[in-house]
Amino acid sequence: MKEPRNVVITIDGKALTMELDLKDEELIELLVNALALFVKKGSPIKVFQAYGRSLSSSSTTIMTKIMSKVEQVVEWRDELKKVISSQKGKL
Repeated sequence: MKEPRNVVITIDGKALTMELDLKDEELIELLVNALALFVKKGSPIKVFQAYGRSLSSSSTTIMTKIMSKVEQVVEWRDELKKVISSQKGKL
């Protein structure tokens, strides 16, 4: 049996936040692919993404992206992989 993955769910007000370990690239890709399927069914998504050492850091990057096509989600997934790779190097 494989080692269990850490998945932290935070429910605060109207938001549900899911936190995954950066090393769980397979799980992250699976969730992004699920978002691609959601978009494929005709529901666009708006992604808010922040990354850096910490949210209070002056080097934090924040971006918002609206995706209405599967190709956009695939492109974002590839960008996300690069960001995750660079963040893992900072740990």
